[in-house]
Amino acid sequence: MDEEQRPAERGATVLLTRSAAQGAAFARALAEEWEAERAAKPSAREGTSEETCENTREGDNGEGPRDPSQDRLRNAAAPRVLFAPLQQARTVPATEELRGIPALLESGVYAWVSFTSAHTVRACAELWGEDFARAVHAGGARIACVGAATARAVRAQLGLDADFQPSVQSAAGMLAELEGPAAGAVSTDSAAAGPDSTKPATVLVLEGSNARPTLREGLKNLGWSVTARVLYDMVPAERVEPGELSLSAARALLRGADAPNPDVIVATAPSRLHALLDGAPALGPESAPPVVAIGATTASACRALNLRHVQADSPSPRDLARAAVSLIRRIPHAGSPQLRPHISIEVFRRDHEPHPPSPPPAHHRSHALPRRRDHPAPLAVDSGVLRARRH
Repeated sequence: MDEEQRPAERGATVLLTRSAAQGAAFARALAEEWEAERAAKPSAREGTSEETCENTREGDNGEGPRDPSQDRLRNAAAPRVLFAPLQQARTVPATEELRGIPALLESGVYAWVSFTSAHTVRACAELWGEDFARAVHAGGARIACVGAATARAVRAQLGLDADFQPSVQSAAGMLAELEGPAAGAVSTDSAAAGPDSTKPATVLVLEGSNARPTLREGLKNLGWSVTARVLYDMVPAERVEPGELSLSAARALLRGADAPNPDVIVATAPSRLHALLDGAPALGPESAPPVVAIGATTASACRALNLRHVQADSPSPRDLARAAVSLIRRIPHAGSPQLRPHISIEVFRRDHEPHPPSPPPAHHRSHALPRRRDHPAPLAVDSGVLRARRH
């Protein structure tokens, strides 16, 4: 039956740069969003193509010629998700410097400890175990997490609650809502710092070797002293779990070596996008699948690579799935490259009012540092919009 099934009904293929365990929520959200898209009336769908808009205007009652894409969406199977972690976090060896971190935490020299990914949390648990939580409680350091997933990992693996979580889940979002140290605070590089210091002015930034300097430099600009420690390296993901693609297998798929190219790539980090495309140097921007960028830094990487892309409204599985569906329904005969006409997809920004600021999450406690009065609320980056034009 599969051989008799028309290619246009096979459904699109989405390559997600996460493991199967990390991507399970996205796969569920994508299936739900796809069913909602199929059930929606054409007038309820956003961003109809120029061709569809012209056809609609031909009828006095908005009933012009039938858009073939409507039948395609209704008949197509649900998108298939391919899980490709591409890179894996490897905890660094426990050096003398790292072994001394719990003692410094217990002495009270750090005001905050920042976590910007679940990889950092896992490495922290592997390096220090229960000693880390005991030292945090003894020294009074507070925990800052970049987002909800990281905060959940801190709770599950370290037994600690996040004292601060920004409304916008990014390093820039953290910096927008944190104030500088209190007057009279001392840093670890000050002669006055030590066990008797009651107002520490140092942030312990735990990160990976591929971390961008955004958070470290931003904290220094706010007046904090920063102690940065690398806890893990990113290595190619070649030994993966069943049902996942290794880095080499994902690169081969992208080149069309073993099967048709995926219709959409959902990129969850700039480093993973680069790892994937570095192995396909002959793949030009027009032949590469369009990309859903998880955030601003990944979208910036897409622009640098001249890739067709949109940016999800947030890193949540639901918003990633919605962005993926928005790309799939703009690709004629998604899932069937042999029937797909050549299309040019332009990425441009919408001119609209900024999104209203999100209310502070429940994890943002009253004793966390408030937003500085002179710093405006961060604006959500506009999502890219795709407009398909047949040649």
